[in-house]
This record gives sequence, structure tokens and C-alpha cells, in this order.
Amino acid sequence: MRTKTKLLVAALGFVTAVTGVAVRVASPPRLESAGQKLPSLSYFSWLGLEEVVSAQGIYNLRTQKLRPLPLEISPYGMVGMGSVRPAKSLSPPATFREQSLPSPDGKWLLYPETLMDVKGLTHKSYALVHPDGSGLRRIPVTNNGLQSAPLWLPDSSGWLVWRDFTKASPGHNTQLYSVLPKPPEPQTSYVSWPIQIQDDGRFLFYCYSGKESLQLCERDRARPCENVVVHDKLLTGQLHHFVMSPDSKTVLISRAVPQQLPEQGTWEVLLKRKLPIAFNELWLVARDGSSRRCLVREPLTEENAAASSMGFEMFFSPDSKKALVTHNRFPNMFVISL
Repeated sequence: MRTKTKLLVAALGFVTAVTGVAVRVASPPRLESAGQKLPSLSYFSWLGLEEVVSAQGIYNLRTQKLRPLPLEISPYGMVGMGSVRPAKSLSPPATFREQSLPSPDGKWLLYPETLMDVKGLTHKSYALVHPDGSGLRRIPVTNNGLQSAPLWLPDSSGWLVWRDFTKASPGHNTQLYSVLPKPPEPQTSYVSWPIQIQDDGRFLFYCYSGKESLQLCERDRARPCENVVVHDKLLTGQLHHFVMSPDSKTVLISRAVPQQLPEQGTWEVLLKRKLPIAFNELWLVARDGSSRRCLVREPLTEENAAASSMGFEMFFSPDSKKALVTHNRFPNMFVISL
């Protein structure tokens, strides 16, 4: 095929492909068009249904106003997000306070703390306080070994913490803390830590068995766990992240899908590497695979593909009807209705 004819065919193919790309990009939208943009804050998490808590304060989605946290977090505390550990750079007496963990009903903020006394000894505790600053009390941690981040119970009556299995006594690897003033209770636990407690009380685990999947298990293991295979729900593309809604009905999936065009290398050079070569997509998929919907699509070019390799990060609201979403860990987050 002569060069002129070859270029003409390539141009026609390029126009056809790009037109198809343009149609697909128009629906679904990009992230900035899909939801409500939040201020440039860090470490967001849901506080009830109308507010989000960040390292800088509590932001109200309806009034769009930011109010102070009842307890400020330590600069180093913004890294741990719930893990209770000693602060290496503390000088006694001092307090190391990490990012708070809101209760599902939005009535409590739970701060893991490490206090260093005048003798240089560390003492771990939880600071429990209402978002308006009332009701503050501190609950000592029952052991100083390695432990998991707290997981709130779905009814917000307390939280569970998994201890270091190498040091804990058999059958007493978990502690149940209550929002009521009573001591923590030892609980029977599993050989691994769940990532979430669902609305129905089941534990959610990541499953590493060759396919990206989740497991829903009853607390007492009375029945076999339910496997939710995420990879089979979207047959193409590279998966970045996936999270399940608190009601266990849907899964949010971040994936990357390549875009192949005729004579792509030539057009990438001509268009200064701004031609979409792939897309990061955010999908909402039913747990049983009965329905799926692409919510957001972000184009990736040769110029920005490496910087956008992380895809989307997403966090379900307590009622499973909204999500906090960010792309490639950009400073801004967006609230998307599901």
C-alpha cells in the first residue's frame, strides 16, 4: 500500500476511533462533572450522611462550611489513620493523636492516642468524643502490643480491635470496646483481621487466592463464607482497587482499560502525546453481577499515564447511597450519588 493511501486509511481509522472515544467519554462523565467537589483537604472519611471529617476539620456537605475538630491531631498522626503506635519524636510529657475514626451514625469520633509521661513511658488509649466536643473520655488500651485499626460495630455501640496473634492468648485475640463506660471484653477471633464490619454484622475479608475477591463471613463462622469474585464481574482491564458497600449489595471497582487506535504511535507523536491511550474507569457493580454501571471515566495519555496509575480511591457513605471519590490521590475529593 502506497504511503499516501496508508495515511488516508489510518486517518479514517483514527477519526472513527476518536469519534467513538468522544462518544464514550461523553457518557459517563469525567470526575469533575460527576459529583460535588470538596475543598482541598486531606484524609477524608464520612461523619454520618451530611458531613465528612478530615485532618483539617469537619466539612458540612449541605452548608459547605468547615468547622474545627473537637481534638486536633498530631502532624505525625495523619500518617497512621487509626493504627495505635508509639510516637518516636515525642518529648515527655506529650500526646500523639492520630486521625479520628467516625462512628457509622456520626455521633462519635474515636482518636487513637499515645501519651508519654514525664518518665518517658508510653500509655495508649482511645479518646472518645462527640463531634461538638462534648462527652470526652479516655479509654485505656488493654495491651501495648501490635494491634489493628479499630473497626466500628454497625450500630455504633462500640468497636473491635484485633491484637497481635503472636502475643495474645488463644481465643482472646480481639477486644470489644463500648461507647458506654464499661471495661473492654475479650472476644473470640479469627486468624486474620477483617477490613470492614457489614451492616448485617458479617466480617468482610480480602481473599488472595489467585483472583481478586472478597469474603463475607459470619462472626461465629457457623456457616461457610460467601465468596464475591470481583475480577469476573469486569472481564477486561487492570483492576486497581475495589470496595464493598456497608449493606453488601454493591461493589465499587477502579480499573484501567487500554485504548488501541490505528497507527497510534504516529498520532501520539503528531498530537504531542496528548492522545488517550487508556482510561481509568469507576464502576458500580451489583454483588451478584446482575447489574453494572460505569460512573466515571478519566482519559490517560502517554504524558500522564504513569502519574495516573493509581486509579480511583473511593469510600462508601454509611447508607451506601453515596461515595467519596478521588482520582490518583489528587488533593480534591468528590461526592458522587450512587
